[in-house]
Amino acid sequence: MAAKPAKANPVLVVLNMDRLMGESNLSKGLHEELKAWAEGKQAELKAHADSIQKAEAAKAKPAAEIEAMKRELFQMQEMAKQEFQQRQVEAADRMKKTFDPLVQSLAKENGWDVVLNKSEQLTIYTGDALDQTEFVLARLNAAPPPAAAPALTPAKP
Repeated sequence: MAAKPAKANPVLVVLNMDRLMGESNLSKGLHEELKAWAEGKQAELKAHADSIQKAEAAKAKPAAEIEAMKRELFQMQEMAKQEFQQRQVEAADRMKKTFDPLVQSLAKENGWDVVLNKSEQLTIYTGDALDQTEFVLARLNAAPPPAAAPALTPAKP
């Protein structure tokens, strides 16, 4: 079988995916969602820790009960860490599900043959003339936001 003839002048562009992920309205919104969730969870954990400290200071509960409360707090902290990590993974997945089709669509619309990630370590040098990050960021921010992912149901202790 003969090789497919190569395009005489392939069009190569680069995108700074770190910048797209940091500056897009989508990523900012997801960051705010994560931040709000984390702040709420921190307040909940702090209230639990405060109740343990008060019980210890007042010697209002038996030592065994206070130890049980501390173990419960530790479990709550571990579950919160796991849930936060899961939420980060889901946020990254939502961004990828938005970015990938958009970049593919823009590549087809604009005749781009190769799109490289400027922020990856494999790219040694790219001139600014090839960088289409600003163009893609503008299109990304102009697009309607994707439907919000359903809220996670916290794991049962």
